[in-house]
Amino acid sequence: MTGEDRTGQVACTRTDDGHSFYRGPGDADVFRQPTGPDGTARVRASGEFDMESVSGLVQALADARDEGATRVMLDLSGVTFGDSTFLNVLIRTHRSGELVLVGDSPRHLRKLFELTGTEHLFRHVRTS
Repeated sequence: MTGEDRTGQVACTRTDDGHSFYRGPGDADVFRQPTGPDGTARVRASGEFDMESVSGLVQALADARDEGATRVMLDLSGVTFGDSTFLNVLIRTHRSGELVLVGDSPRHLRKLFELTGTEHLFRHVRTS
């Protein structure tokens, strides 16, 4: 069984086991697992994130914090585009608690981090 809820322009579907799927405007999807007992939230983002479509990611991260998350493990491997608004969300998340980028960030995001001088701001954990 699932429940659906709309916050602004974000559609959020929650399953009985606590998983959440967020869809904002445009081609941007976010999947969030329930926050674990150690305070870790696992979030996976995919699609294009810009000023128009970043609201689903913002809502997922806010819900994780509201659920008591002190660490966010964020998988960006499925992100096909991210602009300065997207980067700003990552910076704000980093400042509000531990943010770990997991998996292989796409080349265009690594370039964004390099051009903006933020490549050393985020902790990266690569998976193979």
